[in-house]
Amino acid sequence: MRWNLDPTHTSVEFAVRHMMIATVRGTIGLKEGYVETDETGKPIRVEARLDAASIHTGVADRDNHLRSPDFLDVANHPEIVFRSEKITPLGEGRYRVEGEVTIRGVTRPLAFEVETHGPAKDPWGNERIAAHFEGKLNRKDFGLTWNMPLETGGLLVGEEVRFSVDTEAVMNPPVVASVGVAGSPSIVATAVQPVTELPASIWASRPPSWEGVRVRDFERAFGSALIGIR
Repeated sequence: MRWNLDPTHTSVEFAVRHMMIATVRGTIGLKEGYVETDETGKPIRVEARLDAASIHTGVADRDNHLRSPDFLDVANHPEIVFRSEKITPLGEGRYRVEGEVTIRGVTRPLAFEVETHGPAKDPWGNERIAAHFEGKLNRKDFGLTWNMPLETGGLLVGEEVRFSVDTEAVMNPPVVASVGVAGSPSIVATAVQPVTELPASIWASRPPSWEGVRVRDFERAFGSALIGIR
């Protein structure tokens, strides 16, 4: 079974020491990702792609510096990617995930423990699961070595990056095989809920800019309520 990570219900936060006495916090947006589970519901594979250019700390000059070649170099490396196929159950909805993360074109191992919840149904009938995990990495391992010395000793930017993630994933609707006119199989995707069945209040309140909007954009606007019909 495949579960699509929901960017509208995902938070990726990070924290780095500043001048050895304070902490700068920020976020990075999820582009897309998925979790695959076996017939028992155990996760067996996961992949997540972050939009490196979406990094946000609340200060425009600092964010632009983080996007520059001194740090993430988003022009040449637009994504941060994590993949894992080694997920070990620890009991009570907890798992140890061991995989690899690629930042700025450099791939290194990364492991952390995950706490999961669900499944549960949202108001549109979609099955959802949720997860929370925390971890840390050293930015120098990925070539992010920029720094400045302080007069009192030490460096301006810490090397350790701590991160915390909360995410939801929506069950991908089943794909049903049918027989075509000529006897050859064709694939029909089952929709979770047709657009026409969305509550009238949602349609009535949509901005004019949504006329002709792509289904994928509409999914994001409504927390992936329409996953499966694009």
